[in-house]
Amino acid sequence: MEKSYTLLLVDDQANNLRVIVQYLEMAQSNYKILQALGGQMAYQIAKKHVPDLIILDWDMPGINGIETLGLLKGDEITREISVIMTTGVMTSPEHLRVALHAGAIDYIRKPIEQIELLARVHSSIKLSESLKKIKRQSIEIEQINFEKQKKLKEEIEYKAREMVSNALKIAQNNKVIYDTIRSLSKLKSQLTTHRKELQIIINKLKLNQKSDTWREFQLRFTEVHADFYTNLTIKFPELTPNEKKLCAFLLLNMTTKNISDITYQSTKSIDVARSRLRKKLNLSRDKNLHIFLASLA
Repeated sequence: MEKSYTLLLVDDQANNLRVIVQYLEMAQSNYKILQALGGQMAYQIAKKHVPDLIILDWDMPGINGIETLGLLKGDEITREISVIMTTGVMTSPEHLRVALHAGAIDYIRKPIEQIELLARVHSSIKLSESLKKIKRQSIEIEQINFEKQKKLKEEIEYKAREMVSNALKIAQNNKVIYDTIRSLSKLKSQLTTHRKELQIIINKLKLNQKSDTWREFQLRFTEVHADFYTNLTIKFPELTPNEKKLCAFLLLNMTTKNISDITYQSTKSIDVARSRLRKKLNLSRDKNLHIFLASLA
């Protein structure tokens, strides 16, 4: 079954509308035809019915064709409707430029010839359909890209949380082991027997300590934020290794206490280091440090 298209014809002269209607009907195409005798009426009909194509006269009293076109293109409901401008007065190349610049898709000079009218209507509708198809595909691609970006962001956030959690667990385990070793070593100094057996236990505990928590953390970090250190070094080559390390922790939005637990530094030392880092990065107090570092990731 042939697809039906809705056309809105706009002219202040009823005779001109009858001629266009006659030409379209003679073509035996499946057109549903709407008519308006002025710009304001055309705008209201277009908002209600959203036709596939509008054939719009330029020289009309009240709101002329260019002004009507401005109303249509300024409204979210009607802005995508294709418009062919018709005129018997505004026929210079400059007038053509004005019409196309205002948003018309084509331009027909009066008196209108049937063959030219049908050809331009047909090509305009096909062009309009192609543009709509491209727009739909573009929206679909944008949606797919949005979903991919959203999924990637969720994966990065999950890995970041997992990274912080693992680092904190290692730090906490190390602290427990360290405290246990200290207690056993103190106990050993007070014993006269079983000192050798106790030393074996202490040695086993030492083997279970993660001696390089930062190295393991850094390996996981670079898997998630591969370009961060490169971008940071290029922009701020004067940063020390410890300052780069702090930047990594702050990028993950870690608290001062979390950083303190992992690095075995006091919270006061971390706060001082943050303050010095802000100065090196040339950040004012109103700038969010985490957001700034995220821009480099």
